[in-house]
Order: sequence, then C-alpha cells, then structure tokens
Amino acid sequence: MKYGALAVLAFACLGSGVARADDDAPPDRDDAIFGAPDTPDTAPPATPRDRDAAIFGDDDPSPVTPAPEKSLAARVAAAADKLAIGGRLYLRLDWYTSEEGEPGNFPLASPNLLDLYLDARPNDRIRAYVQGRLRYDYTVRNDEAATTDGGTAPATSLVGTRDGLETSLDQLWLKFDIAHRVFVTLGRQPIRWGTGRFWNPTDFLNTSFRDPLAVFDERLGVSLLKVHIPIESLGWNLYAIADLSGADRPERIGGALRAEMLLGPAELALSFADRKAEPTRLGVSISFPLGLFDINGELAALHGVRSLRYKGKLTLDPDNLELPTSEKQDDEWLFRATLGAEVGIGYGDNDAVYFGAEYFFNELGYDSENLYPWLALEGEFTPLYLGRHYLGVYALLTAPGRLEDMTFIASAITNLSDRSGLLRFDYRVRLLTHLDFNAYASWHYGRPGEFHYSLEVPAVPGVDGLENGVRVSPPLIDVGVGFIVSI
Repeated sequence: MKYGALAVLAFACLGSGVARADDDAPPDRDDAIFGAPDTPDTAPPATPRDRDAAIFGDDDPSPVTPAPEKSLAARVAAAADKLAIGGRLYLRLDWYTSEEGEPGNFPLASPNLLDLYLDARPNDRIRAYVQGRLRYDYTVRNDEAATTDGGTAPATSLVGTRDGLETSLDQLWLKFDIAHRVFVTLGRQPIRWGTGRFWNPTDFLNTSFRDPLAVFDERLGVSLLKVHIPIESLGWNLYAIADLSGADRPERIGGALRAEMLLGPAELALSFADRKAEPTRLGVSISFPLGLFDINGELAALHGVRSLRYKGKLTLDPDNLELPTSEKQDDEWLFRATLGAEVGIGYGDNDAVYFGAEYFFNELGYDSENLYPWLALEGEFTPLYLGRHYLGVYALLTAPGRLEDMTFIASAITNLSDRSGLLRFDYRVRLLTHLDFNAYASWHYGRPGEFHYSLEVPAVPGVDGLENGVRVSPPLIDVGVGFIVSI
C-alpha cells in the first residue's frame, strides 16, 4: 500500500455507504431486511434533505442569492451549507466453521470498511459528490505461512473478499439539470434495477450481483452518463444511459434505456442494455398489491451470452479422468425470472411481522453440483446464480413492542437444483444515536451443493499441488458481529 494512496484518500475524504438508485426502490421494511443504503441525503445530519428534490424534481426550484456575508461566523455557516463531509465506519468479525477440523483452525475474517465522502452543492441545481473506501482485514497475513487448512472464507459465504489493505473509488459524479426538465448525472455513481428481494436479474449495469444478506450493499458505483426525464403528470420516469466503464474507445461505450411507469396501483419498468462483447439484455420488472400480498417479479432475456455451456460429467479420479465438454450459447435467447410475494400480519396497536418468499429461475444455471469444481476453475462460480432453480423465504420483525430499536430477521435460501441451502438469523439494534450493532449466525445444510459444498480429489503423483490430493470439508456454521458508526 503506497502512502500516496492514503494521502489521496485522507485529502479527498472519499466514500460513504452505497446509495440505492432512483428506480424500483423497495419499501422501507425491505431496507430493514437487506440493509438500508445510507444515501448522502440522509447520512449526515448537516445535509438538508430537500436538496435533491430541488435538483431533480421540483417544478420551479428558484436559486437563492445569498446576502453579503458580514461576519466570519456567517461565512463559515454558508460554506458548511454548501459542503458536507461525513462517512461511515463498519467494523466486523466473521468466523467460519466446517464439519471437519479443529475449532482453533477454522478461519476468521475481518473485512472492515471506512467510507468517507465530500458532498458539494453550490446551489440548488448543481451537486458534486465524491466518495471512496478504505478496506482493511487485519486477519490477513503477508507471508506464505498464512495459508492453512481451510484458511480462506468458504466460497459459498456471502461476504466480501479478504484483501488485507486496499483503497477504492466508490463514487465521483456531477448532477445538474437542463431547464428544470432534464436531469443529468455524469460519473461513477450507484445504480440498482429490479424489484426482487434476493435476486435481481434485470440489474444490468452493475458488474456483480447484490448480496441480499449483507448489512448494506457494498458494491462500488458504475461509470455512467445518465439522462433522466420525468413526466410528472403520468408519474413516469425515462432514462437514457451511456455505460462508460472501461470504455477506452468510442466503440466500447455501452448503452441502456429504461422506462418506469405507474399503471394504476402497479409499478412497471422496462429496460434495455447493450454493449460490444456483452449480451443484449431486455428486462421487465413489476410490483403491485394483490389483496393482503405485495407481489413483485422480474424477467430478463439475454442474447449473445459469450460464456460457454458445459455438459457431461467431471471425474477427478486419475485412473478414470473425465472432463466436461463445452458448447457456445451466443445464438440463443436465455432467460432469468423471479416471482415473489410478501404479507404483513399485524399484532398489537402498531406492530406487524412480515413474511415473504421468492422463486428464481435461472436458465444459465446448472441442474447438478457435479460441474462446480470445473466452473470454479473457469472463473464462472457465481453464488446465488449458479443453480437453475432457487427459493428464498424470510420473516421480519422490526421494532416489536417496546423494543423500538431492534430488528429480527430469519432468512433461508435453497438451491433447489442441488438441494443445498443456507439458513440465517440476523439481529440488529441501535445502541446510540449514530451507533448500530449487528450479529448473525448461519447454518449450511442439505446435500453437497452450492451452500454446503465439499470436494475430494485423489492424489495425483507428479501433478504440482495434487501429490497428496485435495479435500474440502463442507461448511457448517458461520457467525459474525459488527458495529456501524456514522461519522
């Protein structure tokens, strides 16, 4: 880690929590389940909440000309109103156990995060924002002796990577409007599409899928030019987007279109995204009430998928070695779809418990766990998008009775294709005004599949690394605690 990078981070005050995009926003209770992204508008107490409305939605946001400043206190107050500085510190410790081995040898991980930001609003029509992240895991050793049996987090755990010390740019963008009718955001910015609670197949622009069990969305922003045209009379929003990530020449710039519409009680979104060397993607997402239930669904169609499809059987016995065959699938239309429902059951005067379920169909997935080691070698082992059929369920109890600062969550995700699953319980509480505590415990169950994976490779003499064979014990229980403080 170079000292220059630390100096840049300290000077720029980069980073804050990942903000959720302006489309398909779930209800507030969903934030309690899946981690409310502390947007720049709500994180710092000194930031007025009406600024975004002035920039992106008011019919007539009239600029205010400040009166001449006559005192140092007045000048400081004016500067503070134009620039907000803040962030978030997330300290955590996770412990992963497996069905075999000694507890003292089971791995620990502590991927701590420091997010800092600068939020400048010189007037009510312009906003500049920069945020970044320092990530530090003190459990990572810098010598080769750090490698032990099971010395890394299980591949099926839904946590971030263990990278020791690193810095990264999360957001760097500028927002402004054109004639109060067209709103432009340019730069690295957060975005999320889709209505699903566990799966978002129409979230086309992010380079990775969201972890639905994370306390908050830890993905970094995407470099975009986004043009937003609201049609307030209809309650519609239209977007035209240029994807600039990695575009070192014009032909590599991607494009996307999106329309969000209110149709009676239903919210409908139509999406399109395309880019050279990437699939053409079409998507539709919808959410609407149906009796006591809130229904949500997504459908994504992809054409031109360049990843290979593997078939056959993988046998790692050196006396009977068998490898899978591959075939192209770029001429096919492949589909992913979710369908979910949620119901709230009231008790007491103002309390309710929420139950939800969601099914996910993934045509790009596999029906069996046999090829998982091969997919890992090919870099195509993608948790939660590996199997063909999934089911997720959850129960949420937030602020029950006199426990106004507590939230209890039980979640279960099952890969129906390989019959493995993950059961998790989360507890969250507000200890002080700006300090939260969270704890979780998860249990891996079922057959040897995605969430309960094991592997045994016989010894292969003469092959580096396989002289003594390889054995991976299936994960059993993961536990973790964390503290989040707003800065």
